[in-house]
Amino acid sequence: PPISVSLSPGFTVLKVGGTQTYTAIVTNTPDTTVTWTASGGASISTSGVFTAPGIPGMYTITVSPSADPTKAVSTTVEVTSDGILDVSGTYASASNWYISAVVYQRGNSLTIQY
Repeated sequence: PPISVSLSPGFTVLKVGGTQTYTAIVTNTPDTTVTWTASGGASISTSGVFTAPGIPGMYTITVSPSADPTKAVSTTVEVTSDGILDVSGTYASASNWYISAVVYQRGNSLTIQY
C-alpha cells in the first residue's frame, strides 16, 4: 500500500496568540517523521504546536511525511481577535422562509441563536 498521512484536528478557529496542537499519523512506511509548515508568517513547532500570529486571517498548516513529501496534507486555521468564528446572517430555507441567525464557533463548540 502507498504511504499515507492523516492530520488532526481539521479546521480550527483560534484567538490571536492562541495555540493548538496538531497530530500527524504516517502509515505504510517505517519512517514516520514529518515536516510541519505554516503559511503567512504563522509558526508551528516540530512537534505540531501551532501558535496563532498577531494578525487575524486564514492560515494553512501542512504536514509532509519525510518518506514521501508528495503525500503532504493540509488544514486551515482561522485566527480571529476573539477566537470566535461568526457567520451570522439571514438565511432562506427551501420553502422561502427567512430567519436571522447568529452562528458562532468557540473552540469545538458551535452555537446557533435565532
